[in-house]
Amino acid sequence: MSRLLNRASDIASLASESLAASCVVIMALMIGGGTISRYLIARPIPMVDEFGAYLLVAITFIGAGYVLKEKGHISVDFVVRMLSKRVTGWLTVVTDIISILAIIALIVLTAQVAAGSFRSNLQTYAALNIPIGPVQLVMPIGLFLLLIVFLHVLSTSIKSARRQPEIQESNLHQPETTD
Repeated sequence: MSRLLNRASDIASLASESLAASCVVIMALMIGGGTISRYLIARPIPMVDEFGAYLLVAITFIGAGYVLKEKGHISVDFVVRMLSKRVTGWLTVVTDIISILAIIALIVLTAQVAAGSFRSNLQTYAALNIPIGPVQLVMPIGLFLLLIVFLHVLSTSIKSARRQPEIQESNLHQPETTD
């Protein structure tokens, strides 16, 4: 099971990285082309602003799994560093579980929103008037990739927390020595 989860996490992370990087390249080309068009022929490309905003959303949601795998998310840990390794390990497990539950809730909610947009054939109000459902579908897909990576992170956190030794009463008030 652990090998399967590790492999699924690697695949999800690679997909996340590749798709987000592709979105960045497409956005850079679009913005560059739009800038050249605006200043050379005095005609902006109408889709640049609209698709640029959609690509930013795609990069955020799709890239989250890769960023998690690379431990690139922001972490405020000044309080956690004062705790013992064992407590920190189990606190990490608890926060991982809470995060996974939040991701599952967000997958359900964003999928419902996208499904509603598909059913009602909702379109954007911007210049291009494109269907919004496919754009919104990026969110649950990105969150699903993040969920797969997070399940592997949780598995690793549990293994790490189990390996931490029990705190001995006699060592509680002893300063830590470093070599």
